[in-house]
Amino acid sequence: GQPFSLPFRKAGYGQATSPIMPIKFNKSMAEINNLGELLPISENNGKKAVNARYLHSFLESKQEFANWIKGRINKYDFVEGKDFETLYFDYQGNLLNIRHDNFIKSENQQVSKIEYALSIGMAKELSMLEGNDRGKQARQYFIACENMARTLLEQKTREQQKQIESITVN
Repeated sequence: GQPFSLPFRKAGYGQATSPIMPIKFNKSMAEINNLGELLPISENNGKKAVNARYLHSFLESKQEFANWIKGRINKYDFVEGKDFETLYFDYQGNLLNIRHDNFIKSENQQVSKIEYALSIGMAKELSMLEGNDRGKQARQYFIACENMARTLLEQKTREQQKQIESITVN
């Protein structure tokens, strides 16, 4: 499939993305929205994605980002194209059309930054693996997001079922 589109802040390019503030997590809508600002979930072609750099920052990992993400991918056997997508950017922050298999052949496109678009499942697992309060908060946030999506889908299904019944009755 196509790579995910992630919310990148041009102004913050190459720096920490957003200030991290402690959040007491009790799944209220306001707090889910607060976490949503720190850990925005984007969508492309029906797939939800989380920017790995935002997650790393939120989790307050002491490891350098590149080592953290590569280490987690290798240790826990995450699969590119299933669990995550790799996105390559030039020095201006423009997304380059480079696939991992033809990365070597793309000398004419100078890669300045590599980002990772994580599936919600991978983001949730990485949060759990971090083993700290921030990881627990992030994991609960992703679960709450999944539950909200499931509830909305069930509601839409019920509405469509009612429409179908009203058409078939008349």
